[in-house]
Amino acid sequence: MVILGIWDGHDSGAALLVGGRVVAAVNEERLSRRKLEIRFPELSIRECLRVAGIKPEAVEVVACSTWDIAKTLARWFPSTKERYYMIRRRKTFPGRLSAFQKRFKYWLTERPGNRISRGLSTAYLRRELGRLGLGRARVALYDHHYCHAVAAACTSGLGDCTVLTVDGVGDGLSSTVSEYRGGRLERIGVSSAENSLGILFEHVTNLLNMRELEDEGKVMALADFAAPIPDERNEVMGFVEVVGLETRLRVPGRRLHHELKRVQWKYPNE
Repeated sequence: MVILGIWDGHDSGAALLVGGRVVAAVNEERLSRRKLEIRFPELSIRECLRVAGIKPEAVEVVACSTWDIAKTLARWFPSTKERYYMIRRRKTFPGRLSAFQKRFKYWLTERPGNRISRGLSTAYLRRELGRLGLGRARVALYDHHYCHAVAAACTSGLGDCTVLTVDGVGDGLSSTVSEYRGGRLERIGVSSAENSLGILFEHVTNLLNMRELEDEGKVMALADFAAPIPDERNEVMGFVEVVGLETRLRVPGRRLHHELKRVQWKYPNE
């Protein structure tokens, strides 16, 4: 079976599998020359087919993830995604409504998908794939965190294991816990998108005047230079609690920026 896997969001790209083996894979940024490209991975798809020597009509399935409301709207109205990309990468100055738009964006990403958003996302993907000669392929949409979990479990080399995914947001969730047994994955715990450690990290990165979704590694490196703060005096410790298999934040992700800014004022950046 010939399967094309694509991602059409932040750091978009494509991978081509033939008989279960990856024969080509590339991220769109390598071809468009825009770091962490967000556009539909047309160049990546064409390059994967070229490298593998496979015609578009030979592809049987195109697999993609995520159909939450924010992702679906970004697919049909790419100008909104482009504007956020340009502001986040410091390519354009934010306007007067930027703070409101950003807060609304975080609120919207917390909304899970539904049958309507799934149908609209599927229709969009079929339209774009049809332009590339892939109209005969079946479009398969998968849950965001399920994809992360399956990739981790199936490449771990472990027969049975527990799988933890921790992300920003995806399909209404920020993290999941699953059991992988006998080649099957069963989800046993979730944390909602409103309780995202990834979004907390995004806000910290932004408050340090770095680019969220890009410079988080620099933030971790900067932390090595900080003087340790005892847990009982560390205000950020009070932002998070873990109850069973669920992570909970004191305030939802869309309100974290303001709360963290008050803490940041008291300490040097590192």
